[in-house]
Amino acid sequence: MNPIEPRFLKEHRFDIFYKNSEKGAIGESIHEIIHFTWFYVWHEIFHDSWEEYERPSLKWILSEMVVESIMKDSRLSSINPYFPREEGGCIYPYFFDMKAGGTLILDTLDHMYRSKSIKDFMKDSYAYCQAHEKEIRAHIQEAESRGLCP
Repeated sequence: MNPIEPRFLKEHRFDIFYKNSEKGAIGESIHEIIHFTWFYVWHEIFHDSWEEYERPSLKWILSEMVVESIMKDSRLSSINPYFPREEGGCIYPYFFDMKAGGTLILDTLDHMYRSKSIKDFMKDSYAYCQAHEKEIRAHIQEAESRGLCP
């Protein structure tokens, strides 16, 4: 009954709002399955606390941004009714214009994702986000002040 559609990583489950459309349920499910896979691999590498994977941690922010890069795999994008982003996107809209060092963060993450193994991508993208955390959080705070954040 929860329209927020929470996920429960340790319990290996997530909720889909009962009034969601078939299209919405498919898109949301793909998005959440990417998160579960991401954090499963992440935990294997970093061995940190599952609580660190929730909002507002930088690990959570990164996990939300990388869904876009991962979704570009044709095996996923071909079944996601909300991809490409012209049809609504599959991440929070405020990420699309987020910049670090004058460059769009999603472009940087896409380049990193295409040129590295997933484990190296995780390490390097997190280091990148740590280096630009102030800019990232400032952009999110601005989006929140404009009512653009969930």
